[in-house]
Formats: sequence, structure tokens, C-alpha cells
Amino acid sequence: MRFPSLLLMTIGACLLGSRGGAFGAERQLGDTGRPSSTIGDDRGEAAGSAAARVGAVAHVSKRVLQYMLNRDVTLKETVAEPILNMTTRGTARVDCQIGLDLVPNAQTANLRLSMNGTVIMDDAVSTSGSVQIHSSSRTRIRVDKDILLDAQGLHLQPTRSNGRTTIQVRNVDSPGRFVERVAWRRVGRAQSEAEQACGQRAASRAEKQLDFEIGKSLGQLQSQFVDKVRRPLSDRGAFPGAQLATTRDHLSIRLLRSAELAASKPLASSPPRLADDFAICLNDSFVNEMAALVLAGKTCADHDLADLLKLLTGVTPRPLWIHARTEPWSVTVAQDCPLIVSFADEGVSITLRIDQAMRGTQRLDRALAISAVYVLECTADGPRLIRRGDPVVEFTDAEAGDHTDPREAEFHEFLKRKFGGVFLSDLYFDGLMPPEGGQWGKLRRLQLKELSSRDGWLNLGYELRSVVPVVSAPPATRPMTRR
Repeated sequence: MRFPSLLLMTIGACLLGSRGGAFGAERQLGDTGRPSSTIGDDRGEAAGSAAARVGAVAHVSKRVLQYMLNRDVTLKETVAEPILNMTTRGTARVDCQIGLDLVPNAQTANLRLSMNGTVIMDDAVSTSGSVQIHSSSRTRIRVDKDILLDAQGLHLQPTRSNGRTTIQVRNVDSPGRFVERVAWRRVGRAQSEAEQACGQRAASRAEKQLDFEIGKSLGQLQSQFVDKVRRPLSDRGAFPGAQLATTRDHLSIRLLRSAELAASKPLASSPPRLADDFAICLNDSFVNEMAALVLAGKTCADHDLADLLKLLTGVTPRPLWIHARTEPWSVTVAQDCPLIVSFADEGVSITLRIDQAMRGTQRLDRALAISAVYVLECTADGPRLIRRGDPVVEFTDAEAGDHTDPREAEFHEFLKRKFGGVFLSDLYFDGLMPPEGGQWGKLRRLQLKELSSRDGWLNLGYELRSVVPVVSAPPATRPMTRR
């Protein structure tokens, strides 16, 4: 499975990890006292208006989230704590299941983590003075913790827990029969109170265990989201409005176009209906608008493009190799419409517009457009993009037909060769493949079932395979060399 969802990986990171409270276990509230589901000028707008502004939608099913998260927790821990003025020691065996449910919420995505199971102590010894009470106990525990997700990030809700304990006293050791009879009577009168205290202690330990299981990655994820996504995009005014929601079956995300652009350039069609366990649907106008905010006027060096292609494909294409014998080069992206993407007729066309190019100490100050057209193919390995013809590099200024300057002609051929490594003839997204084994390895069970490009929308749908496939050789139709 290639091209796995970054959304799904993000949600998976939310639900896997270690210590709780890394960024605060209290609910983070907006000015109204409620977590906000949108940002910027989207706060409190009418639902109909927001629906007309949708530029991208995605959802992930509860089935996938449960598959990623649900697991058994089995551990033993030594207990030594005071209960009812007695010191109790023993070994607790914990057998629990961590699970997930989705709470329907149209304003904010609401995930509910739960821990259910038993705590058994067969060798408990409670000591008070010269009296020892030998007992066994069984505690049923349940812990619930809600996590809210919105455009601001993650918000942990207070943990709720309860525990019910039954205690069976097996023996009372005392220095004499009289003391022993008195101790048995006191044990009988205090048993109900002791069971309640033990249940509360077990529930408290279960809370800490659940926090331990989920908390560290939550804190890391929130920090990465703020530092690497929200803040950089916000600095450029490119952080989109977002609406997150949950139903009983899915967690969904909608990214919104700005109100001004949506009013001046309304979309020609609504997003197609999403199916499957995980799906992403992007509108080309939304992609172009986001690119204009992020890329306009940006200078991209040779290593930037090499790193991008390595991230996507897993290797650096040969035309983008950088070594001691290559001249450094860069391109400065156009201020106006730097990237033009079109999703139509089961294909994708991409045009990158640049205002300036550098090669060593030489500079080209003429505007160019570099474009390529791809057809889509849905394969067992994920999306495959097959380029039609060669990349096209053409001057777009008033002197577009003038190729008499040898230096400009040389620049033209140089850029055509380099961008042949950016717009590859056969493009797989191997660099986004999840690693083998572990929790992330579960993402390999997602199989691409839908890939379409029409009416301005690119739609990808994945299905969670119910049976782990037998490892086999790659299909014979898959090319051995991709570059």
C-alpha cells in the first residue's frame, strides 16, 4: 500500500504512546468556554455557507481507528499501600483491553478511549500491629477519557473511572484466639468499606496506566502540529479553516476555502460521496489557492527539490543528484498563480510557474512555465501516475518566441532535464510507505480501492483488508525501473 494517509497516521499517533499530561490534561477552551471547531473567520458561521466553501474532505472509519488502537494490556505490579489503617502488600495482575469509540458530535471530533478489565490479587497480606489478614480480591475497572480534536489541535478531557472490588478473606493470623476472634469480627464489619477503598485505589491506578499508554505521543503530536504545521502556515496566512466532526461510524475533516475566494470563484461541483474505510477528496481550486499562499515568491534550491522527491518516492531521482561536480541551481516561484493543478478526465495536469532561475553564477530573468500531464492508475501497491509525453518548459513572457540567445536556450534545456527528475515518467509514492512491523505497520493493511479525477476533484479511497495477505512476488506488470 503506497501513499498512506497522513491524516490516518496523525490520528494513529494520537492514540498510541506513553505518558499522559505531557501538554496538560485539562480541556483547552476558546473564548466561549467551548472548544472551537473552526478558525479564523469560520467561527460561528452558518452551516450552509461553510458547505459551499469546502475545498477538501477526508474521513476515517471507526473500524480503522479501532484496528489501530485496540489492544490488550497485561502486567503485574507490586502493591504496598495503606488501606483502612492497615498496610496491604501483594502482587496485582492486571488484564485489560484498551478500546476506542466515536461519540457523535457535529461541532468537534470526539474520540473516547476506554480501558476495561480486571485486577486480581491472590496473595494480599494486610498488617495491623501483630494481626495479619490474608485475602484475595478481584476488581472490575473501567476508565474513560475523551479526546476532542478541532482546528486548534488536541484537547484532553478529565478522566472518568470506577472500580468494584470483592474481597475474600482466607485467614487471620494473631498471637491468641481471643485477638483472632475480635479480628474476624472487625474484618466482617469493615469488609464493605475495604472493598470500596480497594476499588477506588484500583481505578486510580488504571487512570495512570491509561495516561501512560496514550499521553506521550499526544503531547509530541500537539507540539509538532503547532510548530510544523499551524504556526508556519499561519505566518503566511495559509492555515485553512477546518471543521472536524464524528458520527458513530466515522471521523471527518473538512478544510474550507476563504470566504472571499469562495464568493469570487465558486466551485463548479460538490465533492463526491466518500466511501471506504479511509478517503481523501481534494478540489484543484483549493490546492491552487493554498499553493499561492505557501509558494508565491519562494526560492526553491536544488536540495529542496531533491528532498521533496526523496520524501515522496523514497529515492532521489538521478537528474536531481547533488555532488561536487554539479553546479548549485535554484528557481524562484512566480508571485501570481505559482502552481496550477487540474483534476479532470481521470488525469492530473500540473504547471509550475517561475520568474527566475539560477545556475551557478548565471541567472535567467525570464518567466517560464514547466508542466506535465499524468494519467492515474489504481494498483495493488497504491496510486500510480503515468506521465503523458515529456515535461514541457516554455517561456511565458512577451518574448516567448525568442530563442536566439544561446544562454537562454541552454537554460531552457537545463531546466527541462532537471524537471524531468521532478515530474517523473512513472511515479509511485514509495517514500510514504509505512514501516514494517509495530503499530505503524498496521497501515499496510489499507488497500487502495478508489482513485478518480473528474470535475475538479481528486478522490482516493482505501479499504482495510480483513485478512493479512500472503507475501508474494511483485506483479509482473510492475516496471522494474521507474526512472
